Amino acid sequence: MNEKKNKKNEERCALQEILAIIGGKWSMSIIYALFHGKKRFSELERMIPKINTRMLVKELKNMEATELLPEPFLQLCRQQ
Repeated sequence: MNEKKNKKNEERCALQEILAIIGGKWSMSIIYALFHGKKRFSELERMIPKINTRMLVKELKNMEATELLPEPFLQLCRQQ
């Protein structure tokens, strides 16, 4: 029974980590915008209404730090 509790706690912790990464206001919008392929930074800005440059940069850096997006996506975003 104790093993079941530990497994549930581990699963809950993993889910909390995932939600912490993608749970931001803009994360899912960015992921959706990149779903169909690589985009330049300016394209991302145009595709996501009401996001400002500072917030987009912050979210992309966060995604880079958590390795949510592969490096080629982020390299292309950096080429402005």
